[in-house]
Amino acid sequence: MRDYLVPKEGFRVLFFIGKGGVGKTTSSAAVSLALAKKRIQNSDSLNRPGPQLGGCV
Repeated sequence: MRDYLVPKEGFRVLFFIGKGGVGKTTSSAAVSLALAKKRIQNSDSLNRPGPQLGGCV
């Protein structure tokens, strides 16, 4: 199981968790944008995409 939890070289997973309205979507979008500006490939995935994402784009 440990092999699944140890990050691979050059690969990281960030989770933005918390109660509703604390800025998870905004924070994840900001981090994705900052990484993209540094030409670091990234992917942003939401488990409940909704209209709030439109305000971040």
